[in-house]
Amino acid sequence: MTTHEERDPTPKEPEKLDARAAAVRRLVAVAGAIVLLLLVLAATGTLIIHALPLAGIALVAALLYYAGFIARPSALRPYAVAGFAVAAGLFCATAFLGWRGKHTALGLARVITPVPEIVRVTRTVPGEELTAALALSVTLDALDSALSRQLAGRAPDTAGRGRWARVADESNQRYWVVHADIDIPQIMAFYARPENRSGWTVVAQRPEGLLSLRRGAEELLIMASDGFPHARSKIGYLYIGPEPDS
Repeated sequence: MTTHEERDPTPKEPEKLDARAAAVRRLVAVAGAIVLLLLVLAATGTLIIHALPLAGIALVAALLYYAGFIARPSALRPYAVAGFAVAAGLFCATAFLGWRGKHTALGLARVITPVPEIVRVTRTVPGEELTAALALSVTLDALDSALSRQLAGRAPDTAGRGRWARVADESNQRYWVVHADIDIPQIMAFYARPENRSGWTVVAQRPEGLLSLRRGAEELLIMASDGFPHARSKIGYLYIGPEPDS
């Protein structure tokens, strides 16, 4: 007489624990590798901006993944799954913006060394502040040129050429707007060091944050403005010359 043993369709408790432990080890390995990579990128300043915030988001996403897909507490699981989806989307959006910002910063770096502590950088048309600073710089340059010609006994320049004509030609202009955790005196001190100017010569500067540079036929205007107390500074770069990517 044979007997058939009924097998319990549910896995045994030790098997559950082993599978959960293996899943936790894989999660820790993946999250650790991502965080380590982001810390290296943050330390070297390469490839991406916002590497440290991304590392924090990755850790939060890993904890939410564990709560929603591995531990599976019945009361918290829906919230953990939703939180993981939000964290994953935030990670991807922040990573894209950080990569795009770094790519834009590299374009600026082909012209001049950007200021440190950059939080965000964009290519955009100049706002009112940069336009006003540009007009002031060009006017002061024209006045200095006229005074120099007068002292030298030369006739005024009436050819209609010079910086005004170059500024009016938008085809040879490039703009960058940088937000950074650095104030105006630090910006001026940074560009006072020749190694940070990449061969540019200071033509004029104002302590309020206006710096006019020249390098051969190229010109660069840097205008910085402080935000409210404890806010980030905004630095506008206006490059006039050939395409810097070429």
